[in-house]
Amino acid sequence: MSTRPALIVLAAIALMPTLASAQQSPDQAFAFAKQLEADGDKAFALLEYKRFLFLNDRHAKAPDAAKAVARMYVAYLNDVDKAKKTLAAYAAKHGRLAAGQKVRAYQTFLEANSDNNGQPLKLYLGGESAEVRGDWKEAEDKYNTLLRDFGRSRLADNAMMRLGYVSLIGKKNAREALDRFNTVLRNYATSDVRPEADLGYAEATHVLQGNTVSTQQAYRHVMTAHPNTDAARKASQKLAAMTGRPTPTPTPPPTTTPKPKPTDPPKPADKNVPVYKLEREGYTIDNDNELVVIISFAKNLTEAQIRAAFDDAIAKRKFRREKTSHTMLIEGYFSYPNDKAGYARWQPNNRVSYSIKKRSSEDAVRDTILDLLKGN
Repeated sequence: MSTRPALIVLAAIALMPTLASAQQSPDQAFAFAKQLEADGDKAFALLEYKRFLFLNDRHAKAPDAAKAVARMYVAYLNDVDKAKKTLAAYAAKHGRLAAGQKVRAYQTFLEANSDNNGQPLKLYLGGESAEVRGDWKEAEDKYNTLLRDFGRSRLADNAMMRLGYVSLIGKKNAREALDRFNTVLRNYATSDVRPEADLGYAEATHVLQGNTVSTQQAYRHVMTAHPNTDAARKASQKLAAMTGRPTPTPTPPPTTTPKPKPTDPPKPADKNVPVYKLEREGYTIDNDNELVVIISFAKNLTEAQIRAAFDDAIAKRKFRREKTSHTMLIEGYFSYPNDKAGYARWQPNNRVSYSIKKRSSEDAVRDTILDLLKGN
């Protein structure tokens, strides 16, 4: 029996992707590669992304294709070097263009986060790939494994931020998303993913509360805290859709402000507010109707300054409540978590109540001795 017919059939099968690619527009080719990845056809998806990049290196989607190739090299083939080479080659060819700069930024991201032999990076990009496929359980498993095994790695904050979106988008659990975004904001003060975490917090608040004042304040916070970022632009678009008018930049406060009602939370002038540190924030298991905010400050504050710190914390953190009817408890510490200074509790439509510890002369002497022992 002749093998020629069989060889002809095999050759035709091998040429099918190439012939199909020739008939596709670049947009269709990229969508096809993305669909292959979503379907779990990893090898074919990688091939189609590489083919797209080779044939359409100046297309608007080329940077995304280069990033997808690099992500799949790391996540599926555990080949960080080949991923870096793919990005470096594209960036070298198109370095002066915005597309080349975008790819170079992703190359820098890979290089900066290749600690622990690249294992956290593999888990993180594996989680991203699972999100592309809509496999939210695998994505959650990847990110949780990263946090469990490499909790001190450079990608820990990124993983926690992505877990927030897994909860919000994949699991439709906005309450869990709030907790996860809040963990990023509480534990990673200098993280570069804080804009995305703040935006996620606002989006989760939107899901839970709808179009409320608190939700709008949450979006405005993203815009003021992180100007000129993608998160700020998205927040502006969300706010515009809610209010029915464009809000490209936060509206500056009026030169004169109306006197607050006695039941409104106080809004102290910033110049009178002492420096304080946000230690923790969230709801407790025992009371899911009260937002607890824990702050710490210097030991030499007067009672008036402590009140001002409490008032400022209420004014700035009230939009973090899941419902506008929820109360707030602000706990203050001279030295967290041991030396408590007091607390303030605010309930909507009621005045703030304060309980502030009177510091004795013995406390002052003890603090002085401790400072001397510490070399302060």
